[in-house]
Amino acid sequence: MRVLCDGDEVRVLSEQIGFAGRSITVERPEDPGSLIQGWCNRADPDVLIPYWAEIWPSSLALARRLESESLEGKTVLDLGCGLGVAGIAAGLAGGRVTFADYHPDALAFARRNATSSGLKDAEFLLADWRAPDWARPFDRVLGADVIYDRSEHDPIADLLEKLLAEGGTAWLGEPNRDSARAFLDGWALRGWSVHSSRVEDAMVHELTTRAR
Repeated sequence: MRVLCDGDEVRVLSEQIGFAGRSITVERPEDPGSLIQGWCNRADPDVLIPYWAEIWPSSLALARRLESESLEGKTVLDLGCGLGVAGIAAGLAGGRVTFADYHPDALAFARRNATSSGLKDAEFLLADWRAPDWARPFDRVLGADVIYDRSEHDPIADLLEKLLAEGGTAWLGEPNRDSARAFLDGWALRGWSVHSSRVEDAMVHELTTRAR
């Protein structure tokens, strides 16, 4: 059992995920759907939706895409990190990873998962992308399922322009939603480049602030 930030207790399980020739153990809530249903039952707009509690296909796609990467010496931000799967993959590829999420429970689980996976010197940041005073440049920004809400597109695009170091790249994973296409079109309209590819059950979009 784990105690969440609101005082509720939640049963957890450990799930094995294999990539890059090794297996990591990810602790997550046993029944993420019940957490989301609990949020619906509360109908309290001040309570954060616990989307963090799932291992989403998009985070797995980012981890798989990182298998062939060397991030030795690179700074990496896992934006909206959830359970930390993509950031852990980046850390195992040599990156210096900052895990960022708006939900304190997400960061607590990400911290435990990163530690159990052997990551050292990782940073954990409670961050709101609508108030980006915390933003600094990174060589690589990872985001799994962060562009599903059209109302968040402009704040996220503005943030990515602040987050990407010179020559940096953002990799956004998502399950090929129409809303994602709208975000990518908007990014291109800013004059920046986008390259998309399918990785297993999701799309990975590689964004830069280099002109097309």
